Amino acid sequence: MKKLLRKLLLAVILIAVLIFVAEKVLIKKGTIEVSENETTALPKKGNNQSESQQNSYNVLVIGNSLTLERDGIGMAASDQYHDYYYLTKKRLQEKYEKLNMNRISCIHWEENRIIRSRTDWIQDNLKPDLVANQDLVIFQLGDNCVPTETFEGSVTELVNHVKQYSPNAQMLLVGMWFINEERMAMMPQIAQNLGLEFVDISDLVVDENKSHIGAEITTIDGNKNTIATIEEAFHPNDEGMQKIADRICQKLEI
Repeated sequence: MKKLLRKLLLAVILIAVLIFVAEKVLIKKGTIEVSENETTALPKKGNNQSESQQNSYNVLVIGNSLTLERDGIGMAASDQYHDYYYLTKKRLQEKYEKLNMNRISCIHWEENRIIRSRTDWIQDNLKPDLVANQDLVIFQLGDNCVPTETFEGSVTELVNHVKQYSPNAQMLLVGMWFINEERMAMMPQIAQNLGLEFVDISDLVVDENKSHIGAEITTIDGNKNTIATIEEAFHPNDEGMQKIADRICQKLEI
């Protein structure tokens, strides 16, 4: 009788151990399966951002000759370290550890003469990989826009194109150096209508902030040029460039 009870007790213990082990295996397997499913369901990073953009504060400047001209810098700045673009970039670098900043000339878009249309220019030059995922976009334009009658509609089309790809970007509208009274009067309202912050630089257009014929320019590759025409000389000198950068940075609170 005692032997029978001992065998039954051992059998119960054995069954209990087997059940315990089986439960552990099943629980572990279920946990692994859940983990795998959760990992698979995690959203993947978008592939429309370059590696440099993903961890950077991204800035795009779209402007005319004050922003970028044939020597690769802003017209009439003495060198690449004295145009408003570089001076603004320097201030941004003090605030953001990783800065990705680019500029593009929209002079042909403004003049609307040697291009098929402003719409075509936008499609050809402002590709998604350039305008997407920007944190800040600066539009420096208006000086050469012709005709004035299409100015508001053209700016609206340009800004809305960028907004498609960078809907959360802070955006500034900077103007105007070559002042056209009619367009200048329109700019604050255009900025308000489009949700842009307006940076008025028109009061900076005084002789002390302009270049002069004979002023020497050092290009990015080290070549020396001189300001030769009245049109070139009307552009901001280094002091004028600094004041434009200060005005932009004031708006950005940096």
